[in-house]
Amino acid sequence: MEYILDDPKYLVLHHFVNGKIGVAKEKALVAATKKLNPREYHYVVYSDGSWEGWQKEGLVAAHCGADNQSQSRCGAHNFNSIGVCCMGNFEKGPMEEKQLSGLLALIKDIAARHGIVPENILPHSAIAPTACPGKYFPLLEARQTADIPLVRVAINSDQALVMGKPNKMPLKLALDMGHAVVPLRWFCEALGFRVVFLRDGGIVEVRKKFA
Repeated sequence: MEYILDDPKYLVLHHFVNGKIGVAKEKALVAATKKLNPREYHYVVYSDGSWEGWQKEGLVAAHCGADNQSQSRCGAHNFNSIGVCCMGNFEKGPMEEKQLSGLLALIKDIAARHGIVPENILPHSAIAPTACPGKYFPLLEARQTADIPLVRVAINSDQALVMGKPNKMPLKLALDMGHAVVPLRWFCEALGFRVVFLRDGGIVEVRKKFA
C-alpha cells in the first residue's frame, strides 16, 4: 500500500554498504534491489555524483526503520522524512569529491523546496540503532549546504552601530532620533539565530542555528 508523504520535515541520509564496484555495477545493483523493494529510498546517489529517484518524493519510503514518533530516537520517521542513499561504505572510508558534489546539490534542492532546516538533516543512526551512514559520512557538509541565509544585507560604517559589526559592538542600546536601537547581532542571537559576517563586500547574513 502506498502512503502520501505530506510536508516532510526531515532528510535522512544512508549508505548502501557496497564496495568500490564502478557506476555500471552500482546501477545494476540498484535496479535489482528496486525490484525487491521499490519503496526503500527516495533517491540514490552514485559514486560519480549522478543520482536518480527511487520512490516518488510525494510518497512514503521505508528507509528509517521507524514508522512513528514512538519508534524513533529523535522524532524523524518514514512518514515525515525524505530518504537519500549514497552508494558506498562510509564506515570504511570517506566519500570522493565527485560523489559529494552530487550529493550536496541534491540536498540543497530538496531542502530548499521543502524548507528542511540543517538540524533536520540526519544520519540514519540518529533514528535507529545502526552505524549507517558510516563514521566517515560528510554529515557536516550535508547540513552546511542547506544552511540558507534568512536575511542578507549590506552594511556600511553609518549602519555599523545598528547592525553590530563584530569589531565595534556597542556596549548598550544606542539612541537614534529619540528611539532605542538594538544592534542587529544582539537581537538576532537573542532570538536563537546565528549572525555571519562575510569579509568581502560588507555583507551580513542571519541564519538559523543548528548543531
